[in-house]
Amino acid sequence: LASSKRTLDEEKARGEGHRRKISELETTAKANLDKLENIEDAIFDEKCNIDRLNKDIDTIFADIKAAENEAVDIKVRISVLESARESGSDRNADILNDIESYEEEAVRLDKSMQTKQKTVDEYAAAIAEIDAGIEEKDARLTELNSSIGEVYSELNNKKIRVDSINHRIKTIKAMEEQFEGYNNSVRFVMRQYAQGRITDPHGARCGTIYVPLSKI
Repeated sequence: LASSKRTLDEEKARGEGHRRKISELETTAKANLDKLENIEDAIFDEKCNIDRLNKDIDTIFADIKAAENEAVDIKVRISVLESARESGSDRNADILNDIESYEEEAVRLDKSMQTKQKTVDEYAAAIAEIDAGIEEKDARLTELNSSIGEVYSELNNKKIRVDSINHRIKTIKAMEEQFEGYNNSVRFVMRQYAQGRITDPHGARCGTIYVPLSKI
């Protein structure tokens, strides 16, 4: 009985140790899942940012294309006006004013296209930087998923150990209370002892019987 009591206490202590570890693992798993969710949200936001930048780039490219078409049209107009001026038109003064005006517009368009192209280059660099950040976060996600898998694996093992310990504790208690696992004669003696009807049972039965040497 004393031995089973010690065993019971040891199993309870072992079970409590596993339960503490389970609590720690569950806390770790939750923290990692929170980190995982935060990184996934960050990746989603960054991808949305990339989509927005790409749409802005498409819009700017459309503006640049329109400006290029307008610049071509202006060059054609200037060429026509110069031909008219060289042919000795009586509108030379007006033609020169028109040419000057178109040339100023061409310069303005060129500067506008350069500015827009610079913006496109900046957006492209920003997208490249965001992509690099997403790659780093994807690598972190892979690490976290692996870590979470290991934590849950250990968590399941600990839970199995606790279930096994609980089963042993239940068995030991049943042995203490019902003396299960012993044959009927031992059960009887142990019950009598537990009820105080006999004291200090010990040794085999043959050890409690005196037989005179002359009878052997």
